[in-house]
Amino acid sequence: MLSSISWAQFATYLLLVLVVYYAVVLFLFYRNDIKALFNRQTLQPSMAAVVAKPLPLQEDSNHFLARSFTDAVQAYFLQAGTEALGKEEILPALHRLCKQYSGLQDPSLQDVLLVLIADEAATKCGITLTKTELQGLWNQ
Repeated sequence: MLSSISWAQFATYLLLVLVVYYAVVLFLFYRNDIKALFNRQTLQPSMAAVVAKPLPLQEDSNHFLARSFTDAVQAYFLQAGTEALGKEEILPALHRLCKQYSGLQDPSLQDVLLVLIADEAATKCGITLTKTELQGLWNQ
């Protein structure tokens, strides 16, 4: 029976089985992304209220300063998440970090950065920061 199957038929069958297998695996892992792609929904409704406008793309000193600030915030929350720090330890450290980047005085830019801080705190540390706590970070 096996002598009636050629190597070309075997390779074609094997390729077909692999394509179907990986299609099923990709669908199982990325089904929500695939549904969003077909429904043209790029954001989940719960995240739509949190997302603000992206950082401006102009190449000036504020842009590089804001990028440096976002890198510092992400690194801090990564460390705070591994050390399981609470809100009492995180807020003073964030206030000191914001004081180091006092050149970011544009209110619209500060709003975007505060959204980033709130998102990082929620995702990496499981901490919810209120709007007054966030606005208090930029105050001297």
